[in-house]
Amino acid sequence: MSDAVYAGLPRFDAGTAAGAPRTPGSWMKPLDVAVSGHRPPKEILAADVIAEPPPQPLDFKKIEAALAALGPRLDKIERDAQAHALEAVQSLAARLFPELSKRFLADEIGHHLPSVIPASAAVVEIRASEPIADKLRELVERSPSLAQRCTITPLDADGQGRVDVSWQTGGVSFDFDGLLAASLSHMNSHPSVTKE
Repeated sequence: MSDAVYAGLPRFDAGTAAGAPRTPGSWMKPLDVAVSGHRPPKEILAADVIAEPPPQPLDFKKIEAALAALGPRLDKIERDAQAHALEAVQSLAARLFPELSKRFLADEIGHHLPSVIPASAAVVEIRASEPIADKLRELVERSPSLAQRCTITPLDADGQGRVDVSWQTGGVSFDFDGLLAASLSHMNSHPSVTKE
């Protein structure tokens, strides 16, 4: 306890005199008992105490009125936030779906074609828009099981996100444009959350 901060506190590691044993029970003495090296606490005068004004009684009518006014405001903020979020998601989806269709639709279809087309199908026709048809052609040529059976026919630009795969006994359609339209329709028809 060599720090100046602790200099005013009674020592616990030494007796009353140098090398003298401590008296039994001396640790139980209150701090205000005069011990060597102990300073008595500073007296607090009434002038030193800062007087605080007494607390005002709560006006519950004002509190209730403030809480009642908050309800409609919070509801309006929540409705505005939901409308803004819906608008942002719709705008984002409308911009990203065509770009995702151009970049990933051909790869995704090429990945699933070997498992979708039955092994018994001797002739498979794939109809897609020009950019997707070119990518699908590359993917089909790399697959030995599809290269001899598939013919790819480019379509006009109207169905950019649509790919039709057909064989003699069936077929499958990948309609990215339809997925976008259905998603946007679902978002528009989704009822807003109501409070109970």
